[in-house]
This record gives sequence, C-alpha cells and structure tokens, in this order.
Amino acid sequence: MAWKTPRDWTAYETPTAAIMNADLRDQLNALSTHAHSGAAGDGSAFAGSTWTSTWSASGTAPSIGNGSLAGSYQQIGKLVIATFRFAPGTTTTFGTGQYSWSLPVTAQSANVTAAYANVFDASFGTFGGGCHLTSTTAFSVWFDNAPAYPGAPSYVCGQTSPMTWVNGDYLEATLVYEAA
Repeated sequence: MAWKTPRDWTAYETPTAAIMNADLRDQLNALSTHAHSGAAGDGSAFAGSTWTSTWSASGTAPSIGNGSLAGSYQQIGKLVIATFRFAPGTTTTFGTGQYSWSLPVTAQSANVTAAYANVFDASFGTFGGGCHLTSTTAFSVWFDNAPAYPGAPSYVCGQTSPMTWVNGDYLEATLVYEAA
C-alpha cells in the first residue's frame, strides 16, 4: 500500500473504524515498508527525526544524570508518530510528584490518549499503560492495575509509581497524535 495524504480532521469528529483503518492502520502499514535504523529498544527504531524530551515532575524537579531520554518521530502532514525511551542511570534523581515529558511537535489539543507505554521494572518484569497528552506540549503515562499491584487504581507515572524507579528500569512509549 502506498502512502496517501492524510485527511483533515474537524473538531468533535467521531472516528469510525473505516476512518481509523484508512488514516492510521493503512498509513502505518505504508510506513512499515520503509527502512529502519537503530538497535532494538534504543528509542531510534524509526527512520525520522530524533528528539530529546524534557522530563519534569509536579513536585521537585527530576534530573536524568547519566540516564537517557531518547526518542524519534515522523511527522507526515499533521500526523505525528513518535517513539520514546526513558532509562534512568546510576546518577538519576527522581524528583517528586507526577511525571511528564515534552512532545517532539506541538499537538492540536490536550486531554487526548495518544497510545501505549511499556514499563520494565528490574525487580518485577514488564507491564503496560497508556500515554495521555496533558497539554499541547507534554504527555504523561498512566497505568491501570499493574500486575505488581493487583487491585490498584489508575495512577500516573511518578517517583514511586508504578514502582520506585531505580537504575535498570525503563519506560518505552509510542505516541500517535495530531499536530497543531
């Protein structure tokens, strides 16, 4: 399938299966025929522009230290597809409160669920969550009932959620959203 020019969306339009298949699935299938670069899981899995996200917290500011915040993205028309990896290092300080990370391209709107996140907890294993655009320039990651915490309510990623972060843990995210 060849790439086609994305459609223009209108405010409050309800996406149907046909629209999502034509404007997301088929476009991603077309992208999958392109050559990729980078090692698995290093945040550079797509040919495109790289970006280093800014990490912030609702309380005390965190610092990446010798960890990494790596990402890459493609913007095709107003469609933005981004991959992101947060990997704390031995000198990372985690701050306090709920975390957010900057987007590579300003989004059309906030309060939108933008795709999927995966966390690896070195002491437990892997579990998934979602990415939420908290503003037009940042996203947070939330988790529902992580396997390590059965019965836990939904919560936003932070210093001690979904677990207490340490060197060896990491977060990977894929975001798909409309640019401003």
